[in-house]
Amino acid sequence: MAFTEQEVPTVTIECGGAQDDHAHQLAYEGLVRYASQPDVLSLEKAEWNVAVLRNPIRVELAPDATIEYRLTPSGEADLTFPPDFEHRNFGIVSPDEPLGWVGQKGLDVLTAISHNRTENMEQVLQIRDGRIYPAQALRAFMITTNPVIAKSDCLFYAVKATGEPIF
Repeated sequence: MAFTEQEVPTVTIECGGAQDDHAHQLAYEGLVRYASQPDVLSLEKAEWNVAVLRNPIRVELAPDATIEYRLTPSGEADLTFPPDFEHRNFGIVSPDEPLGWVGQKGLDVLTAISHNRTENMEQVLQIRDGRIYPAQALRAFMITTNPVIAKSDCLFYAVKATGEPIF
């Protein structure tokens, strides 16, 4: 049985990379702290610094898409992102900052899906001169540079720079 975000609220605690032992401990401590609250769905100010990012969109690759992480495109992949792409996690990316490159298929190899399963790539990414740019100022997170994860799960999540939903 599948649930939607409206039926089952979701929390994501982003703490670092999968290979970082400290990140595992931080995630555990964050989850225990969150779950120990009397009302986890209240909007009260937390005692610690918490960024609330509402209804992020998922940027997903098409099943047949190819992706590479290189400083420049090889010309053989549908998408190319720099090897340090994940350094953009939680930062604000402006519409004049390139994120990567597209191949001949353009953005057709990506989808931008909201919490209620609507799609609207035009509000998320755009192409200029073969490069991928944010369509508006974005806060991206859970960015991966692992091509297996990018294909099996998603490339990244994003909200507006303010933390509000994109659409």
